[in-house]
Amino acid sequence: MMKGGKNVILLLLCAVLFMSSCNDTSDEWDVNTEKAINTFTEINESIIDKETFVYFTDPHLLGNGNLFNSAIKSRLASSFVPVGEIFELLPLNFALCGGDWLSDGDTQKVAAEKLLYADAQMKQLFDGRYYKMMGNHDTNYQGKVSGTDSSRGDFSRDFIDKTYFSETGSAYYTFDGKCTSFFILDSWLDWTTEMNDYRWEQLNWLANQLRNNRSQHKVIGIHMYYNEGQAVPMSELLTDICDAFNLRQAIAINGHEYDFSQSVGKIHLIISGHNHADGMNYVGRQGDIPVVRTCAFMKGGTPDFDLCVLDYDSGYLHMIRVGTGENRKVKLAM
Repeated sequence: MMKGGKNVILLLLCAVLFMSSCNDTSDEWDVNTEKAINTFTEINESIIDKETFVYFTDPHLLGNGNLFNSAIKSRLASSFVPVGEIFELLPLNFALCGGDWLSDGDTQKVAAEKLLYADAQMKQLFDGRYYKMMGNHDTNYQGKVSGTDSSRGDFSRDFIDKTYFSETGSAYYTFDGKCTSFFILDSWLDWTTEMNDYRWEQLNWLANQLRNNRSQHKVIGIHMYYNEGQAVPMSELLTDICDAFNLRQAIAINGHEYDFSQSVGKIHLIISGHNHADGMNYVGRQGDIPVVRTCAFMKGGTPDFDLCVLDYDSGYLHMIRVGTGENRKVKLAM
């Protein structure tokens, strides 16, 4: 925990790091970054019951058209220098990515190389404390099978679960932060938003997890909650599950009933990406569950990401922006 005069040391150290490694970054961005670090430190020190993490989404930094060269790798590395340095400096528990590393036009072979390369870089950068959501672009549905087969290049479920998500064995999974259980879902494709077997499978899994999980604090992560301004069917059903859980009621999911009357904890928040813009809506019967979205990682031309503090003392999510955009204070479902 950083106290008093250590804040000054922190800011000076950060300034030195940025001067040495981000020479192409504007002075204004550096000043705003220092303000973000100071704001995070002040907020973090005042809270006892909390979860801290860095959140970024929709990087789209791996090129398109089947191109993956040293210049692309260099841009990826340089873009994440400030994120890694801030992660080292501040007491952040983990890093979470909202998905969408890929863009379009890649063969399955090159797309797989890109995803696995980025994944390895992030795990190293964040010292293994890196978690991710599956983005629609990360399925390579806007790519092709190979140079000789122009058929749509969707990855197999086997590759996604056993290779890209090898650490969890599935693109939907749960992990524990310091005092929060996170439930990560795979929203799949925006071209096809109706419910299918895979989406039903996830919702049934989630309901089972919630019924048995004993953590007091719970957060849902899903890449695509909204598509073109509308909640997709999976998101609406997800909200119904969150409502039933928070109200300690029963709910039927695709023919299976789940009773949450004896369950523990609260779903405080749904965090997502996909829309490439900051946003926040409240959903549910009581209108108290926030759905938070963050802009694309390089939207402002510099790395744009949030230093997050889940403040369970007062019931707010503090999102301190590094880069383009504003700080946000989001009231949690409590």
